[in-house]
Amino acid sequence: MDILTTLYVAAGMGFAIAFIPQIITLWRDKTGAASINISTWGMFAACSTITLLYAIFKTDDPYFVFCASLGVIGNSAVLLLALSRRNRAAEALDLSEAIKIPVKN
Repeated sequence: MDILTTLYVAAGMGFAIAFIPQIITLWRDKTGAASINISTWGMFAACSTITLLYAIFKTDDPYFVFCASLGVIGNSAVLLLALSRRNRAAEALDLSEAIKIPVKN
């Protein structure tokens, strides 16, 4: 493996590691992922998926496929976790609203 390929793989792994703080923040989030823009992360996930498909079907480069796979995993993890947090927050809000409504006899 030449130096540029080694750097490319290292950069891909660094890219994947860069998702970890965002995932940890989302995991601990109690606000329903209010600060996460779902459409932005959805676009990131879609574009990284297209990149992976290109790598698989148009190149003969396992390093490109590997790095593109890491991008799909990271972007999708953030997107799915944010959607999950939003869903839980919405369910909790609906439940709390139901509790606040007085029942008439």
